Amino acid sequence: MVDPFPPGALTSRAAASTDFDIPTEECCFTGCCDRGKAFLLEQLDAHDDKDLSHDQRPHP
Repeated sequence: MVDPFPPGALTSRAAASTDFDIPTEECCFTGCCDRGKAFLLEQLDAHDDKDLSHDQRPHP
């Protein structure tokens, strides 16, 4: 296990999910397993949502 965890890792949907083979307490949330990849995708989605909320201009 890697410490410290990335911000939001332990409160993420990926951490709460029971769909992954690697238990939450064994995951480092860096993307090396399916749970970690799901966490990173959550972070990207949240970042995209934040960016879209600030940029309301139509794209060329």
